[in-house]
Amino acid sequence: MFCPALLNNGAPLDGPFTAAGNIAGSLSQLSELVIVNKGNPKTCDAYGNPPDPGYYYARGMTIDAEGGWEFFEGLGYDEAVTIGRTYYFVAGSADTLDAIRTDRERHGSDGYTGMAALPGKARVVASFYQSPGTYDGKGSPPCKS
Repeated sequence: MFCPALLNNGAPLDGPFTAAGNIAGSLSQLSELVIVNKGNPKTCDAYGNPPDPGYYYARGMTIDAEGGWEFFEGLGYDEAVTIGRTYYFVAGSADTLDAIRTDRERHGSDGYTGMAALPGKARVVASFYQSPGTYDGKGSPPCKS
């Protein structure tokens, strides 16, 4: 069972942030998890740009022996803090998880729009939502057409 996430140690989101939580139960397969996120298309960055539609691997998640997990969300650019995101814990074979971890490298980082879909054998085992934060004191603006 995945316990709720703590975003930014409870402080309002106004830039890159940390996320943390706990996994209760069997911990034997923790190394077989990655976390990805997908932007909420009803939210936009501080410039009014909607998020790209893909899934993005969240690098650097650590899970300790007691099931505590955490990662740092760098956002890509500060103005993206006003985009809401759903984070997904994904399980799968070593090959499946490696495909997620290396997708950006295979497609290059310039103009990278994320993974259109998760690899076929990936299984979402839990998720949590991160509400839009603020940038320069303002929330998510209306999206540009």
